[in-house]
Amino acid sequence: MKKETTERLDGFVALDGNNFNNLKIDGEVTFSNDINTGVLDIDGKIVCKKNASIKSIHLNGVGQFEGDMSVDDKVTIDGKLLLGGNSVKASEIIVDGTVEAAKDIIGNNIEIDGYVDAINIKGKNVSISDWKKNSKVFNSIAKRLFPEKIRISKVENICGESIDISDTKVDTIDGKNISIGKNCEVKRIICEAAPVIHKDSIVGEIVRKTV
Repeated sequence: MKKETTERLDGFVALDGNNFNNLKIDGEVTFSNDINTGVLDIDGKIVCKKNASIKSIHLNGVGQFEGDMSVDDKVTIDGKLLLGGNSVKASEIIVDGTVEAAKDIIGNNIEIDGYVDAINIKGKNVSISDWKKNSKVFNSIAKRLFPEKIRISKVENICGESIDISDTKVDTIDGKNISIGKNCEVKRIICEAAPVIHKDSIVGEIVRKTV
């Protein structure tokens, strides 16, 4: 069986786009066209101006994707993911940091510790919490990367079976088991079981589904 190779890109690199078995980036790389790769491991910054098809990605730094991002397996972000109004889809999405300007965030398991700005989040299990719940984000490196104060996440629609959020403003939540933590504003909840709502959060309307 042929062993998969890993290509390394170091420093400041600009490429048209390509197909890779696996790709390791140390530095800052810009792709002007589509990329298709297996495992993508980034320490630094990646800019992809078109679509990205990836087996799995670990990002430590900044990822800027100006087209849709499709991932077969897992997305792990320690830093900042900028989607430019496009979508990310993966089996599992784990974020310690920020996800900004997303159209759709879709996955079976979605955990965001930090800030998210998205139109739709769809997953079996969805969790959004502020960074204070995850002490490793508040180390000295994270403070230098993200000096701004904690912001309230903004999502138009969240849909899933199990949903647990805090410090988030949402138009509509549609789910089975819903927990609303502190500092949330939710216009409408559609649910099967009665939602758990923190006393410091505001919910406009609760609609119970008939089973």
